[in-house]
Amino acid sequence: MNGPTLTVGGRELPLRPLNYKQLELQKDNIQLMTVGGWTSAYEIFDTLAQLIHASLLRTAPELTLDEVKEALDQPTAVPLANEVIRISFPQAPAGEMPAESPSGSSTGTP
Repeated sequence: MNGPTLTVGGRELPLRPLNYKQLELQKDNIQLMTVGGWTSAYEIFDTLAQLIHASLLRTAPELTLDEVKEALDQPTAVPLANEVIRISFPQAPAGEMPAESPSGSSTGTP
């Protein structure tokens, strides 16, 4: 298989990009992953597991969150959740700079 996987119940499942509905449902978790703001270690674990679970649902829709939590451990959860974020957001094509935020400080005048 190409890319990172998680073995759940003897099945090796690949991480997949989140679809738009999953991105919407996971927006609070994505914000926590990218900006921070956790209040406890358990909140971190839940956030990581939920993001990874959402990604794996694209391959195995019957998969439960509890099954994913059972398969995860701390050394694998962080890199897998980071990979979900990385593959779910578009990257600029090679050689091009990502578009600047519309709220950036540039006024467009020299």
